[in-house]
Amino acid sequence: MASNFLVRLYLSANRIQEAESMLSNLLISPRSPEPWLILSELRHRQGRSEEAISAVREAQKLGLPEQQAQKRVARIMETARKLEGSAPSDPISEANRQRSRGLEALRSTDFVEAAKCFAGAVQSEPRNPTNYRYLAAALKALGREQDAISAWALADHWGSAAVAVSA
Repeated sequence: MASNFLVRLYLSANRIQEAESMLSNLLISPRSPEPWLILSELRHRQGRSEEAISAVREAQKLGLPEQQAQKRVARIMETARKLEGSAPSDPISEANRQRSRGLEALRSTDFVEAAKCFAGAVQSEPRNPTNYRYLAAALKALGREQDAISAWALADHWGSAAVAVSA
């Protein structure tokens, strides 16, 4: 799928926000394990092991062979063991848990639960534009177009704020 290719291209160019933005749309109704594998790779790079493993499990539900899943999980766990002393701070860890739960809810088309989880992630980590993008996707799936547009605008705001700070 061309979209998967573009997400991987953004990821390889270390353009994380663009990759996450495209990926959130692909995860609303994935037809193959590929979007979940891309998410797993992204979360693994970010050191978010629990979310990376959850994404592998979601890919498995869509047909990823058990052997491939085991290899990916083993690689993620090995990296996590190496990084063990550097656990994320509490609010970010909570945001990660909420995002992970929200992605699982999206996968099972429980858009109300997904929106609640992503709203929780926004509360825990309000300056992360990804939280708003996922919330926007869930709200759009619920037919709440205006709320989705507002959430997306906040994602753009925090994304551009991050670029301004790093420039």
